Amino acid sequence: AESSFTTHPGYIAAEACAFLAFLIVSAIQNETYVIPAQIKTFLEEKCAEYKQILMKEIADIEQEIVTESSQKSDVEIESNDQLKNDENVEQKQDVEQAEDKVGKEQKLLQRRRNAKQLMI
Repeated sequence: AESSFTTHPGYIAAEACAFLAFLIVSAIQNETYVIPAQIKTFLEEKCAEYKQILMKEIADIEQEIVTESSQKSDVEIESNDQLKNDENVEQKQDVEQAEDKVGKEQKLLQRRRNAKQLMI
């Protein structure tokens, strides 16, 4: 799925690639021959299985978002204290960069979560 970012930058494309890879691997590893009449059942079972995988991944990402939010709050509190006590321009820039980094990481997590929710 990571290689999909080369041609289609975005989490939705990456998630679609991951789903197709899951289906292909499932079909290859299937020990019984699936006759054409059973293909729909096979696909429905694999879609349900993948949905469970996505739901767990979404829960994990939401936990990461909570952690990032907590870190962002800690950075903001720390930065406010530093800015009150110190007028150093370099320190202000460092604090702003740290806040930006946490904010960007949180947005990326939200995009990953949204792409997985879209697949469901």
